[in-house]
Amino acid sequence: FPEQVLGGYPAEDLIQWRGFVAAQWNELHRFAEETRELGTVFVLGITLAHRGHLYNTAAVVHRGQVRGLVPKEKLPTYNVFYEARTFSRGVPGQVDEVQGVPFGDLVFEFDFGVLAVEVCEDIWSPDGPMRRRCYAGAELMVNISASPYRMGVMGTRREMLATRSGDNQCTLAYVNSVGANDGLIFDGGGFVFQNGRPMLEAERWVEGWSSAVVDLDRTVRLRTENTTWRTDCIEARESGAKRPTHISLDGAGADRSMLRYPGPAHGSFFLPSPVAGRSAREEFCEDLLDALCLGVGDYLEKTRAFKGLGIALSGGRDSLLTLLIAWRYLQKRFADL
Repeated sequence: FPEQVLGGYPAEDLIQWRGFVAAQWNELHRFAEETRELGTVFVLGITLAHRGHLYNTAAVVHRGQVRGLVPKEKLPTYNVFYEARTFSRGVPGQVDEVQGVPFGDLVFEFDFGVLAVEVCEDIWSPDGPMRRRCYAGAELMVNISASPYRMGVMGTRREMLATRSGDNQCTLAYVNSVGANDGLIFDGGGFVFQNGRPMLEAERWVEGWSSAVVDLDRTVRLRTENTTWRTDCIEARESGAKRPTHISLDGAGADRSMLRYPGPAHGSFFLPSPVAGRSAREEFCEDLLDALCLGVGDYLEKTRAFKGLGIALSGGRDSLLTLLIAWRYLQKRFADL
């Protein structure tokens, strides 16, 4: 689930209220209890209070327990972001406990593979925690984000995430928040890359879930090849730099022994999908319309101040565009009616 999914992003001064932060801790444990019977490993974002500091945190939940808490290290203070004003950053090699739950620079050893997590901005820097945690053995990286919409951002994200996955020889799963606030729009979507190769691109602008099957054995095999990554990994270990702490959860009960690795549904394993892509012009216009649609729709629904939509048309292009945005919102919102 996305960054700060329990409290919302950006929380701004709300996180200065102790009750607001404490409620997230309580809801995190309620979530853990409600998912006790599931074999899924969940990663979700919360604000965490610890030793007089507030942290933007990724929580790992499995089989009814909060297994670990990993704080964000890269706190953005540019453009619309001002996180360092209220949040403290995580520190390489940090290890502590919060009410008995491991907290800090952690890597999680499950029976299906070695998992590491990070929060949004951590992945936008090539020297972020991903490199350190992959050198420590993490095979599957999960990044939970609340990355606002801006024109052309999808191409930037796609290229950057593929590069991080390839450079760190890991399987990377990325999820982004969706929805509109007063001043920001989050376009959602998500990706899965395996060692730089695209495996999944999730639908944007809607809440939902997507899935992909990956082969972590392939990641392990590629790491054993005589590459610069392997050389850099050895040098990092020999340097004496601070390393993450491993949390062993092999006996946690996430049995995946029956999984099989399938090919794509269209059957052309080494060929691209037969679905034709959109032109650059179409992608630009559709992207902008989707953003306007989400902004208007969420304003209508979240304020709860309106009972309906009314459009007054003058015959000009501006009123026609307004009608198109309203129609597009209604079409997406009530498509199942």
